[in-house]
Amino acid sequence: MPSNPAQDTFIFQPGGVNRRFSEGVPVYTVWAELMADLAASTSPKKTILIDDTITSPIPIPVGTWDLTGVKLTNGRHSAQTGSQTFSLLSIASGAVLTGLTYMEGMAVILSTSIGTPISYTTDTNVVLRDCIFAISGTGVPFWSVSGGATVNFTLDHTAINGSTSAAGAITVSGSSTVVIKCRNDSQLVDDTIYGTGSDTLADLSNDAGSSMSEIQTGFLGSIGAVAPGALKVRVDDTGFSAISGTNVQSTLASIDTAVGFALTASGTGYSPGTPGDWTGSPPADVGSALDRIAAAVAGLLAGTIP
Repeated sequence: MPSNPAQDTFIFQPGGVNRRFSEGVPVYTVWAELMADLAASTSPKKTILIDDTITSPIPIPVGTWDLTGVKLTNGRHSAQTGSQTFSLLSIASGAVLTGLTYMEGMAVILSTSIGTPISYTTDTNVVLRDCIFAISGTGVPFWSVSGGATVNFTLDHTAINGSTSAAGAITVSGSSTVVIKCRNDSQLVDDTIYGTGSDTLADLSNDAGSSMSEIQTGFLGSIGAVAPGALKVRVDDTGFSAISGTNVQSTLASIDTAVGFALTASGTGYSPGTPGDWTGSPPADVGSALDRIAAAVAGLLAGTIP
């Protein structure tokens, strides 16, 4: 039991000196002791300050640790001043961080020895502020979303890399949905998200300074919350634009507006599903295909097309 039952701040400083509440903000050098006092605290809001000034990276040991509603931070949030200092975090293989939805000022590097530390099976919001996540050849994701859950990830001044290890950083399964919003120069790079054909990446968006790669080769589900009859395309690094239309002409006009330059049928390539339907070489663009179809129909009618 913490000496202050309503204790809301816990400093984790391996290699430091244990300090109880009566001596100031309590400092813990053993993670399990910190977690025991965290669980006993009656405070509705709790913060763990990760201090790696003595030991770096900070080790999170094997075990299942309930961090529901906990803010995990290094306490040195810079509000994007350009001089952000990160605390380096090392998560042991077999460590499970349940309910963790807020991380700030963390640099997390994952290697082949790590398991999946964070899993979500119910709808939740995740905030990652001033963080770096480097995933390299792990074969398992850092975050797992399953059970039909919808999880909203907000990246604020945060970078997440991916991996070609058939897992990436985020793996989606079980007809689940992931929403990604990048803010304040955040980056989501190639092969960060993996998922099955029944999963969805919805409402993807960036602000002007952020970038989100559309190269997610391991994600096999649908991308974007798209209305029936509409398309959604990546126009530039500011995000995705919705394209809609009820016919060829109106759809092309919608694309014109989104991309900022005119598209025409004669400038839109055509690849026939059945080349044998055409005599000789198939037409190379939509305009030529429509002209040849019109000519064939007019010949069959022995007159103009009504």
